[in-house]
Amino acid sequence: MVKKYIYYIYELISLKLHYILSELERFIANVETKGENANNLKRQLLNVCFRAGNLEKTLQVISKLEAENFTIPTGIWAQLIDLYAIEGKTAEALVQYEKMKIKDPEFILDNLKTVHIVKLLINEERFDEAIKFLECNKKVELVSDTELSFSYTSTVWRLLNTLAEAGSGDKLQQLFDTLVSGNYIYPTNVLLGPLIKVSLCSVFYGIVDINLYIS
Repeated sequence: MVKKYIYYIYELISLKLHYILSELERFIANVETKGENANNLKRQLLNVCFRAGNLEKTLQVISKLEAENFTIPTGIWAQLIDLYAIEGKTAEALVQYEKMKIKDPEFILDNLKTVHIVKLLINEERFDEAIKFLECNKKVELVSDTELSFSYTSTVWRLLNTLAEAGSGDKLQQLFDTLVSGNYIYPTNVLLGPLIKVSLCSVFYGIVDINLYIS
């Protein structure tokens, strides 16, 4: 019953966003017919596309705006990389990322978007590439409080737990260390959980000598 209710709410939100997209496109056409500047509206249109999570529509809008010589902000391209990642399109996400690096060698993704890419790479058994991607997008300072939100922490925990469940202790430790050194996370009890889990499993199955943990 709960799942059905959530699905119903999701459908309502999707329909609302679809309606907003249609209205914005119609409004932009009217404004341009009058010879007025519609750039702010076009930026709003792009933002709504991303909120709707509609990759096909987003690409259509971007293609149309580029044909009109509209300057796409850097933030929009970063959102496109993330949308590709959310849709599981690793190759497309990395291609767009490389395009951004060519335009701006100093360009780095924010932490959540970076973790989304890393998750895909690890799922595709491209662990070394995942570590390199984290290192390329590391931050000078520790993540802000906003990035240490429940949603972000949960995403990182699931990423770490994937390796814990697979019993990949060495890879898990390397990933955790890279996240900490790159200022993606601050070690907390929650994020240390997967490391504790894999250590306990190793002891249980005799992979690690329990005496090593006894002083």
